[in-house]
Amino acid sequence: MAKKDLANPPGPIVLTVDILYAGRRLDRFVAHRLPRWSRTLIQKKIHIGEILRNDMPAKPNDTLRAGDKVTITPDAPEIDLSQIPLRILYEDENFVAIDKEPGIIVHPAGRETFGTLINVLHFRYRRLGQDSVTPLLCHRLDRETSGVLLVAKNADARRFMQIEFEKGRVRKEYIAIVEGTVKEQTGVVEGTLRKARTTLSEKPRMEVNPPEAGSGQCSTTEFAVLERFKFSDELLPGGATLLCAVPKTGRTHQIRAHLAYLGHPILCDKVYGAVKNLTCGSVTVLSRQALHSHKISFTHPAGGEKTVISALPQDITGAVETLRKVARTV
Repeated sequence: MAKKDLANPPGPIVLTVDILYAGRRLDRFVAHRLPRWSRTLIQKKIHIGEILRNDMPAKPNDTLRAGDKVTITPDAPEIDLSQIPLRILYEDENFVAIDKEPGIIVHPAGRETFGTLINVLHFRYRRLGQDSVTPLLCHRLDRETSGVLLVAKNADARRFMQIEFEKGRVRKEYIAIVEGTVKEQTGVVEGTLRKARTTLSEKPRMEVNPPEAGSGQCSTTEFAVLERFKFSDELLPGGATLLCAVPKTGRTHQIRAHLAYLGHPILCDKVYGAVKNLTCGSVTVLSRQALHSHKISFTHPAGGEKTVISALPQDITGAVETLRKVARTV
């Protein structure tokens, strides 16, 4: 099988209708196969000829037959990958650790088909003539989360890290600013995580249930308070807390959902929090979730321990300094 060329925009998606989908409407078939796409978008793409049935224009309510070929032209944004910043914290023959900036998606998914961090890495290694390198994520970071991201450069290295993660031998530390003043100096959040029911207009989110609830994936996050900030009429009515969070499992949205479950959602988290932007007077101090992947420690396949650290970015350090001045440290 030829390797996917992720250094270039994706080509058409071709889906074959099997007997299980025979008799289904075209728009519903595409919606089922591409669940991140809205029905409105799918119908629009059918009307403008970007979704074809057997290479011919179609209608949303066309009834499909087994064996039909549905060809979908994905959105192809004009993005110059060389202009997307790529700061490398560490690199060897097996791994590269990236200092991810907020706002960048790590891997193509749903409608975000190009311009991701993995696309940039493919572009980099093709440009360097290192065609044997296949960048593969060892873990993921949300779009708005910044910090260290570990990427394997070959399948063997990724397989090694998958086992290390499964065995709980990889330690990740995150720095977060959360709403409210956390009373406990240290603590543990445990529970089962599962997808919450959301409408098409809502962003996907996870919900936490007590461990005994049984439904969902088991998840554990340890935390320690680094600094507390008092109540401030001018900035945050409930105060704020600077935390170090250590996920012991690696579930989707785990830290964000766990801290919200604790009653202290991450500052400026648009999905789980109440404070969407941190403003001081007329100045916006922080507009993205205050979560930073600070450190990752792992055993290297060649032997020995490796630790990679990403310093706090300017927007989060600026928010901390503003809180210190306006809200005062407890």
